[in-house]
Amino acid sequence: MKAILLEDEYLLNANVKEFLELKGMDVESYLDGGELLEKCDLKSDIAILDIETPGATGYEVVEWIKRVSPKTPVIFMTAYTDIESLKKGYALGCSDYLKKPFSLEELWLRIRQL
Repeated sequence: MKAILLEDEYLLNANVKEFLELKGMDVESYLDGGELLEKCDLKSDIAILDIETPGATGYEVVEWIKRVSPKTPVIFMTAYTDIESLKKGYALGCSDYLKKPFSLEELWLRIRQL
């Protein structure tokens, strides 16, 4: 299983990437949304996105994903906890919304469910 990971916080990005690779996933990670949009070919089974990232936001990335590959599930992992951010994420096509801080095991359960 292949995942795209967008998280601008270096340590969290590295921890999530390492955890998912230990679970047997192939992870293509990015720290910058603009770089993801430039370089990613979107040959992935799932996308895991932070919302507030440099270059392009997770909202912009999910819009691109849903145009290119509408069936690819997207999980937002974000510090945004307000209902308006949650509504916007789901309206743009995210499949799940994980509020930070979270357990890596919880992320894994959500990935497996999707």
